[in-house]
Amino acid sequence: MIIAHAILAVPMVLITVSASLANFDLRLEQASCNLGASIGTTLRRVVLPSIKPGIWAGAIFAFILSWDEIVVALFIAKFRIMTLPRRMWDGIRENTDPTVAAAAVVLVVVTISALAIYAIMMKRFQTTETQ
Repeated sequence: MIIAHAILAVPMVLITVSASLANFDLRLEQASCNLGASIGTTLRRVVLPSIKPGIWAGAIFAFILSWDEIVVALFIAKFRIMTLPRRMWDGIRENTDPTVAAAAVVLVVVTISALAIYAIMMKRFQTTETQ
């Protein structure tokens, strides 16, 4: 199950990280190496912080894609493996279970909360930037 989700998510991660690496200035890496930093230090202190938004975007895309793949959960997983999307699918198909509605409400609340926190942080960033 984990391998199937990883195979499906790898293209999304590769696309976002590749886009971040395309915008990365190689002169920063060269400057770090010329100033005596090792390859590991250069990677940890120069390259990774520069491409961090692409890594986060890839992780978020992989997570969302994994939540959305009910087909993989239905056809690849054994009957004893119950993921949340599979449990929700079974709850909708077999009976009207209030846990499905509760899980849906929790997902909606988490999404709205994340968007609200993002909007507040962006507003604070914009006000500090203009001052």
